[in-house]
Amino acid sequence: MARTALPLLALAAALLVCTDASAQGQRLYKWVDDQGNVHYSDRVESTPPAAGVQRINAHGMAVDARHSALPRNAEEARLQAQARRVALRDASLLANYPDEIDLLRAHDEVRAALDASLNSTRTNIERLQAEIAQRQGHGQLGPDGAARADAVLDSLKAQLESEQRALEGLRLRRFELHERQNEELERYRALTAQPS
Repeated sequence: MARTALPLLALAAALLVCTDASAQGQRLYKWVDDQGNVHYSDRVESTPPAAGVQRINAHGMAVDARHSALPRNAEEARLQAQARRVALRDASLLANYPDEIDLLRAHDEVRAALDASLNSTRTNIERLQAEIAQRQGHGQLGPDGAARADAVLDSLKAQLESEQRALEGLRLRRFELHERQNEELERYRALTAQPS
């Protein structure tokens, strides 16, 4: 009888601590150390770095495990963040695309809009180049006309440079889109592969 009384007393004390913390509106966390000892705290930071931590309610029941497997160092934190990003991306792929065709169609729509922007930018570059060539071929009469012509020409050249930078940016985005499509398609196939 004495052997069972000690664990029951420990359980009662833990529940009392839980009830007291819950009554005060505090959160309570529970973790088990390397030796198997159970610990309770009102702060996650007070737990050992490698501990698996659970938030518990006033009845001593685990509410969630959001704080489990706290990172031991910056590298582990980076790896955990990367794993969360991959899990979110995977969930998004599966939620947004019922099949591979829908994924390809979505990329085609983005690519079509990007191609339209590329074509528009190329047209603007050609127009600006033609206008610059035309203005450079015509001389202006008088000193005021030459100064005004130089200002217009400088403005056109600045616009041309801006459009050329925009064109390079769009080309880069199109390449990145192609790479992302290949990555997403490969990942989608891996996620939806039927086990053999």
